Amino acid sequence: MIFNSGDNETSDGKMTPVTREIVQRLKAKGLIDGVGLEMHLDGMMQYTKADVIATMKSYGLPVYITEIDVGLKNVPGTPEERYARQAQVYGDMFAACVESGMCKSYAVWGIGDKYSWLERESRNADATLYDDNLNPKAAYFAVREFLR
Repeated sequence: MIFNSGDNETSDGKMTPVTREIVQRLKAKGLIDGVGLEMHLDGMMQYTKADVIATMKSYGLPVYITEIDVGLKNVPGTPEERYARQAQVYGDMFAACVESGMCKSYAVWGIGDKYSWLERESRNADATLYDDNLNPKAAYFAVREFLR
């Protein structure tokens, strides 16, 4: 069984202490195989690889990024500046997944910006790897570059 939750990818995430408690209780009973992270990230927030890696390791189980998107609703600047910020976050989180040694999957949430669930809140969310016309954005290339 994988326990899956959101806001549990950083040491100060609202659900991180709750996730740890649930994981410890389930581990004691032999009822858990991994931890899922629903990483619906705000592009304005500062996420550090080191903190995300430490948080992943703190669970003591394999980790699965079951959902990741990086919303740009609150990010100012030109489209290129906003997309560059998003690429940095996507790339850093992919690197954290790989470098942690704990992460078994990295699933992007949504196929294109106009189809993203965040577009219901703001047409400026632009949270996925692809624009409204399904053309790859800088974030796509940041993740792809890491794979080379």
